[in-house]
Amino acid sequence: MVLFILFALTIISSVSATSNDTTMVNAESTIDNTINQENDNQQSLQDSSIKDSKDLKTATAKHSSKIKVADTTVTYSNKALLKATIVDKTSNKYITTGKVLFKINGVSIGYTDIKNGKASILYNTKNLTAKNYNISVVYGGTKSINGYRSNATLKVNKMQTVVTLSNVNAKTNTSCVISALVKDKNGVKVNEGTVVFKINGVSISQVKVVNGVASLKYTPLNVVKNYTITAKYSGTKRYTYSSRDSKLLVSLKVNVLNWNSKGNIKANKILYNNLTKSSLTNELINAASKGTPYVCLGNGKGNTVFIVSGIHGSELSSQSACVKLINDLSTVNIHGTVYIIPFVAPSYTGNNTRTLNGINLNSVANKKGTISNNVYNFAKSKKAVALGDFHCTMPGGEPGRDAVFGSYKPTAGSATLSKYIAGKTGSSSIIYNRAGTEYPGSLEDYCNLNSITSVTCEVKTAHGTIAKGSVEKSYKMMKSFLAYYKLI
Repeated sequence: MVLFILFALTIISSVSATSNDTTMVNAESTIDNTINQENDNQQSLQDSSIKDSKDLKTATAKHSSKIKVADTTVTYSNKALLKATIVDKTSNKYITTGKVLFKINGVSIGYTDIKNGKASILYNTKNLTAKNYNISVVYGGTKSINGYRSNATLKVNKMQTVVTLSNVNAKTNTSCVISALVKDKNGVKVNEGTVVFKINGVSISQVKVVNGVASLKYTPLNVVKNYTITAKYSGTKRYTYSSRDSKLLVSLKVNVLNWNSKGNIKANKILYNNLTKSSLTNELINAASKGTPYVCLGNGKGNTVFIVSGIHGSELSSQSACVKLINDLSTVNIHGTVYIIPFVAPSYTGNNTRTLNGINLNSVANKKGTISNNVYNFAKSKKAVALGDFHCTMPGGEPGRDAVFGSYKPTAGSATLSKYIAGKTGSSSIIYNRAGTEYPGSLEDYCNLNSITSVTCEVKTAHGTIAKGSVEKSYKMMKSFLAYYKLI
């Protein structure tokens, strides 16, 4: 009898095993997405208690277990709730104690306790990309219940994105910044991918998104226009594509030349009352209070020409026409480049005087440092091929009629240009044999002597006043000058 009892105790001792719980790992551990199978050498939750079937033969057979794992779908960067149900298959009851191990693509992400047959873990997907992953849940078993493992699918979808793009106010031929803000639908800044910027449907740049922002510098052409800006976010393995449109509002930039020539245009009431009323005109007037204003129009291709008025401050019709021309051309596509100076000497214009301190600017263009000489040098620096100088002539004066002056030598193009404008406007063409003979210091002559084709266009009106139709005639001459060079 004693021997039988000892034998029985020995058998029971040989099939007993203990289960040691393992500490839960961080549920937000980084997942190596290239792992597609479990590491066979990694210890599972209850490896010490799981035995090969040949070792599980006991006097009382162990119960079987079963795990049901739910497929889970989540949006990238959100937390996924992974859930499993653990059942004693033999008794058809929930297993109420123990722990299970969760894995993603074979990499452990954490342990959790079983409570009333349920186990779950909250997993952050911030280190994943949008695709399907394998969920593996391992139950190690106990002394009386066999272990089990089961799989399911974790589907990670891309996070939706939102692009914010504000309207941009810009000046012609002046750099501006266009910025797009890219966030996910939760308002978190995106830090990957690129944005393609388009202007009126034409791609201009591809910019990397850094801390939610993609920016570029852009210089609009010399045309006043409203453009459509499009910012297209490329999307990535984690984020969806998105796009947004806004407006690029381009206004004409008014520049100032500091030639000690500033003046108050508003003080010349006759001229001021005959100027085109617009915000652009106001900018020209304000710029004149600082120096000589000018604008640049065109696409930068083809010929570059200059139109100037106000060499004589009291010749008002041509200055009024020049301001009108600037306003009208600001929204026109110019096939080349046009520089326009409406008030060469604002100090002269503001005082409504032909000369100032005894200086006639149209007789000193050949003298260094004078305002008219500065005009020539400015045109030369811009590689101008032609310059039109627009004036007014007194009735009974020289020439005393609508006329276009030019010369045959040394720049033959001056004579050809004079005849063209005169023919288009019903004016007289007055051509001298050689530039610099009749008017050696005039701006027209000095330009022709230095290989810049030039003409002087005169309309009949008394100085200091504006005769009816004189502004329109001067304006027509300016348009003919531009047409000759195929700029409009």
